[in-house]
Amino acid sequence: MSLSRATITNIFVDNQSNLVSVIILLLIASISVASLFLAAFIWSVKTGQYDDEASPPVRILFDDFKK
Repeated sequence: MSLSRATITNIFVDNQSNLVSVIILLLIASISVASLFLAAFIWSVKTGQYDDEASPPVRILFDDFKK
């Protein structure tokens, strides 16, 4: 079985276009996931999830040992 130069070139070009389409698909997926995490972080900051300013200084005063 002998492959001509044109056949080898076509195989390389086809694989290269598949590689580009996979890279584009992965970029879209990763940007989508990153934007979801960013939206969740912004939502948690806006709803006050990180506003616990009273308990960290007081927490050290209480024992966590169970009797």
